[in-house]
Amino acid sequence: LNNGLNLLEVSSFYQQIVKGGVILLAVLLDRRK
Repeated sequence: LNNGLNLLEVSSFYQQIVKGGVILLAVLLDRRK
């Protein structure tokens, strides 16, 4: 995931947001079970 973001030249700030969003989404999906 990090490598893909670096290839797109995404700033570290947006990388943090993307990672946070992925983690948040995973938590929400896990709670639905």
